[in-house]
Amino acid sequence: MLRIACVLSTLLFLSLGQPARAQYDPEWCLGPEGDQFSVTVEDSAFTMFHQGAEYNCCPDSIELQVSIDGDLISLREVEHLESGGCACMCCFNLSATVGGLAPGTYRLEILWLEYGHGWHTWPTELTIPDAGQSGAMRLMDRYLSDCLGQGPTPADSPTWGRIKKLFLIRD
Repeated sequence: MLRIACVLSTLLFLSLGQPARAQYDPEWCLGPEGDQFSVTVEDSAFTMFHQGAEYNCCPDSIELQVSIDGDLISLREVEHLESGGCACMCCFNLSATVGGLAPGTYRLEILWLEYGHGWHTWPTELTIPDAGQSGAMRLMDRYLSDCLGQGPTPADSPTWGRIKKLFLIRD
């Protein structure tokens, strides 16, 4: 009986071949341009737009953390996956409005984590006009789109589908 099981498992391995490895394709979300950023300034506030942010399809949340140190404003995107997330990546658009800034010229850095490639920074400069504001910076608004498109996953490979059928795994 053990011999039959070994032969069957060897035949199964040979018929399925090696599992397909997921290839990272940086163009699946927005094309060759990748992540796109823009900033608009209105009165004592600025709005940052991040198009093509790649995050897990099922995040518990994507937090936007803002801090200021002198003339440097840092806006960090932090993905939370306490419930484990999903086995797929999605393309999102997000934005954040930060207000109450004192008048002046600031350096702005937007930080985000890209899977397999570490933390990235998009730097820019912005000028806040004098509109009689108090200078008490705060996050006023934020937006996260629904998933705009799903990236490649292990489930896209023909081998992965056959393995799931063998073990009767249902999505």
